Amino acid sequence: MNSKTVYQKPRTHEKRWKQLVGPLVNTDGQDRLFLDLGCNAGFYMQKAVGLGYRAVGVEREPGFIAQAPKELEIVQGDVTLYQPPSSYLTLMACVHYHQADAKVESILHQLFYSTANLLVMGRHKGRVTSKPDQKHLMRLLRGWDLVDSRKTDKFYTVLVKNRMVSEFDVEELYENTVNHTKKVGGHTDFFEPFAEFVRRVSVGDKQEYDKTPFWAYLRKRGLRYRHGLCFWYEHLIEQSMRKGIDSMLINKGPVVIDGHHRLVIARELGIKRLISRSKWVK
Repeated sequence: MNSKTVYQKPRTHEKRWKQLVGPLVNTDGQDRLFLDLGCNAGFYMQKAVGLGYRAVGVEREPGFIAQAPKELEIVQGDVTLYQPPSSYLTLMACVHYHQADAKVESILHQLFYSTANLLVMGRHKGRVTSKPDQKHLMRLLRGWDLVDSRKTDKFYTVLVKNRMVSEFDVEELYENTVNHTKKVGGHTDFFEPFAEFVRRVSVGDKQEYDKTPFWAYLRKRGLRYRHGLCFWYEHLIEQSMRKGIDSMLINKGPVVIDGHHRLVIARELGIKRLISRSKWVK
């Protein structure tokens, strides 16, 4: 398939957005990632960007990607093999019933550890690989909680919430984590030196690592390969500035167990919300 043979139906997409997708999408997209699996030319991604989301799409056909606006971030690949980043909302529009159930369950398994909310569009019947109806879809979505749904004569959408992954307020999460670290006798002297290191990197200050308070903290802890650690965290900070905090934070309730560096990075970069994965299913 190439750009000459693929086709788009903007009126159809607009109609489906108004009737089926848009009403179920949170209109506040600040500090939130919208992931579109099977995004075609990125129509729904553009809508999400208009609501303030950072949008990422996955599309197999290069012809569709060629028609998408150049500013959209679209990865060419198979949605069944894609490793999804942490996202607030993932959309699968008319994707699941073109896959065998085993592949659909594989996609859902990946999303169960990465996305807080999942929005699936399907059709009630048609010539497809899997059973397309909503009842069959809900059986595949066991372990997710139904939030809302919409339907027309031919299509339906289902919005479900993840029991494993949730969105947290960064400032609240930071305060709770610091207090918990103090309570259990952890290394509370880590937070400020690393915060200073993040601020230095975020403004492009390339002073020597061994002249930073974070270096002194690493040396005090007796950690080896301090140059390598500083270089790695500098790369993580710069990557977070470009693409947001995609790595998961493992947490129990509102306290971070693993991911303190990413939490500090998010706070210092002014990110208000983070997607976090609970250690136990709720």
